[in-house]
Amino acid sequence: MRLTHFFTFLIAIHISICCSKYPKEIPKGFSFEIIDDIDSYNSINGSFTRKAINDKFLDTIVVYTLSQKDKEEIYKVLIENDVLSIPKYFECASNAQFMIPSFNTTLKVQINGIKQEIKFDTSCFPKKDAGAANRFDNIVKYIRAKLHSQKIIQKLPKTKMRLM
Repeated sequence: MRLTHFFTFLIAIHISICCSKYPKEIPKGFSFEIIDDIDSYNSINGSFTRKAINDKFLDTIVVYTLSQKDKEEIYKVLIENDVLSIPKYFECASNAQFMIPSFNTTLKVQINGIKQEIKFDTSCFPKKDAGAANRFDNIVKYIRAKLHSQKIIQKLPKTKMRLM
């Protein structure tokens, strides 16, 4: 029982320490950009790009501005996962297995004037800093789900890229 209270206490301290460096409300100038091998989104100009949507491998761009509620939810996920403490690059753990094909994701954020760019690839698993890798994955999955739930994005043609 005491052990449970101790872990609860540690989690509360972690949340108060990591989240105290972030404003509770979305700061002016908050932005993010997520770029992967197929799709990308820039919150500054609202551009969502899908690569290689036809046989000529042309890209398509639609403009979709997130609602204030969506921005607040994404911001909350970013601070809950302490995005500014995630390393810029992830190294493979010594026991990592290497994977082909490999996919890349870049997340760029600006919070309170602080810019962070994080690059992640799936070439190996596990990563040396597995906790940070999991937090990065939580953020990216949330943003992708939020974007892909929008009708304008659902209507886009699928990519013609063959990922091997």
